[in-house]
Amino acid sequence: MSTHVGDWRDEVIYQIVVDRFDDGDPSNDAIDGVAPDPTDLARMQGGDWRGIRDRLDYLEALGATTLWISPPYVNVPSTEREDGYHGYWPSDFTEASARFGGMEELRALVRDAHDRGMLVILDVVPNHAGRVFTYDLDGDGAVGPGETEPPFAEPPYEAPLLWTHRPRLWTEDGLWTLEAEHFHRHGAGDLSDPRQKELADFPSGLRDLHTEREDVIDALVETHAFWVEQTDVDGYRVDAVPHAARAFWAAFCGRLRRRLAAIGKHRFFLLGEGFDASPDVLAR
Repeated sequence: MSTHVGDWRDEVIYQIVVDRFDDGDPSNDAIDGVAPDPTDLARMQGGDWRGIRDRLDYLEALGATTLWISPPYVNVPSTEREDGYHGYWPSDFTEASARFGGMEELRALVRDAHDRGMLVILDVVPNHAGRVFTYDLDGDGAVGPGETEPPFAEPPYEAPLLWTHRPRLWTEDGLWTLEAEHFHRHGAGDLSDPRQKELADFPSGLRDLHTEREDVIDALVETHAFWVEQTDVDGYRVDAVPHAARAFWAAFCGRLRRRLAAIGKHRFFLLGEGFDASPDVLAR
């Protein structure tokens, strides 16, 4: 594990949504059963990590010194409205997406970038999973009207969950499968309300992780240390910062940086996503 950066202020960052860049390996295009559809930009288009590797000359010629690439995890592949081409619907936080080429291809991309003196930032999603379950509000064992995105509720819904995927995180003891109590389970919320913004599911049914729980925080830190250990990436762009409590981010970022520094990865970059017009909010 190495530190490949001196001063991040010298870097020119180029953002890549992997599915939308270049299809270097057509054999993985429909590996999860969802084929590309070039007639509909809400659907998969086939880009992968091999495609980025094939275009490193082009990216370097543009003047890019750092690549920021979309989330690497296995995702919920599709919903009725769109596909999970963007990577923000994790269904398993511990595995690299096979449709992008799997872990070996991601390692090769980072290695090729480092060989050119370029850096790599991975997009990561500690706040939520994809639509990995539905609330079985009437207890009939089937998905009914209003059960995918039920309205925000206090206290959390106690209805059984109908799982379509079983998300996992890494812990010091190995793989850990998330259960109902590891999600907030408040249903869909009004994102203009501060409490609902932190606790509610995202639109389209993205399931909000219970990021106040120590076991969830520990596992998220261990999982995102794992990705650095596996790939040697140089930083993370962190999704959905306003949707979890500041106490969580202080714990997650501080523990992660210390964990990585202990294995030789210093100056690890953390870029948080936030939408706000207030300089005071953005500054903190």
